[in-house]
Amino acid sequence: MLSILGCGGPEAADRAPRVVAADEAPSHPAQLADAPQATDPDLDDACVLDLPPSLTACVRRPGETQCAPTIASLEVPVTGAVARTCARIEREARARLPRDIPEAWRAREAQIADEEDGVLGDPPSARLRVFASAFGRCVGAGEGAWVVAVESASVDREAREQPLRVRGRLTYVGADGTTRAGEGLDYELDPLGERERGPGRVHPIHDYDGDGRVEASLSTHDTNGASTQALFTASVEGVRPVPLPEGVTIDGWIDADADGRPDIVTHAPLRVPECHVRDAWVPELIVHAGPGLGFSVDDEVARAHARRMCPCRPTRLLSRDDGPPLFSSQTLLRVACARLYATDAETIERRWHDETRALEGGGLFGDADDACAYTPSRLRELVHTPPPFTLAP
Repeated sequence: MLSILGCGGPEAADRAPRVVAADEAPSHPAQLADAPQATDPDLDDACVLDLPPSLTACVRRPGETQCAPTIASLEVPVTGAVARTCARIEREARARLPRDIPEAWRAREAQIADEEDGVLGDPPSARLRVFASAFGRCVGAGEGAWVVAVESASVDREAREQPLRVRGRLTYVGADGTTRAGEGLDYELDPLGERERGPGRVHPIHDYDGDGRVEASLSTHDTNGASTQALFTASVEGVRPVPLPEGVTIDGWIDADADGRPDIVTHAPLRVPECHVRDAWVPELIVHAGPGLGFSVDDEVARAHARRMCPCRPTRLLSRDDGPPLFSSQTLLRVACARLYATDAETIERRWHDETRALEGGGLFGDADDACAYTPSRLRELVHTPPPFTLAP
């Protein structure tokens, strides 16, 4: 599901964010005031940071679940020549993909059927159905459609686990029913070896270049449940990825300046190894959609969003606002904001050392018995990653 939230651009600093959605959704006021700065780390920090609502995820609190606003899908029904081509592509996919599980998977299937506690997970037959359903399914977009077509599919019967390997191609079906395809994409399903790489759903995003063909994102998921997205465009030459700034990951979509062109929400480069649910989106930066297929990670719209997330430069790093400091998303946010305000890594590490030393003996972890915490080693990568831009105090 796409999450698209609109926020006022740099010219609209006093407006509340506009949700580009069919349904009502909560918004929060922009905060673009000049950044106060505390100069004495021994004093209370003058920088107050409110953990912003997630732009890409649901946040669960006691008695409340807050989810990012969603927009009505851009998917449209396929008709005419597009529908006929899509029906052919789907028939070919079903003919090439196996309907039954390989012989090597049957013992696991029976073992899961006999268990009662569900420890072994989904049976191979169910995993095959879900895996196969992503292929050959057209998603209408504008006057055309997008689909992951199956070029070939085979079970490697020479391997002990007999994995299923599929070569797919992201394909655009034009209004006249003709197709344009991208480079081959390799996928695999191996329930015995616990390996999986499969396509997710195609999402029409926007016709950025104005050629009448809507650009679309395609996600790919792996064995561990991690998912990556890429944005694709179609032309007379074929289908290709849209080039993005180096290091950018697509973690969601919003319309940051309410110009009708969705912008990318990215967790890179200011991120730490994922540990808790909220690590996935603290902090979130914007990659602004410019003219054509251009995207910028450091233009005025991107910077304005960063100022909403970090309205001031913090000097105190550890936070107890939402739990013990090493389990606190506020701690992550404060470190990231310090980097965005050009506080050098050495200064952050020194402050971190002083603050953690003052809380040694139980204050860092509270009563939590969990090894999954934001230790100095976990945060070092975040601290030493150059931000895409710096904000002036």
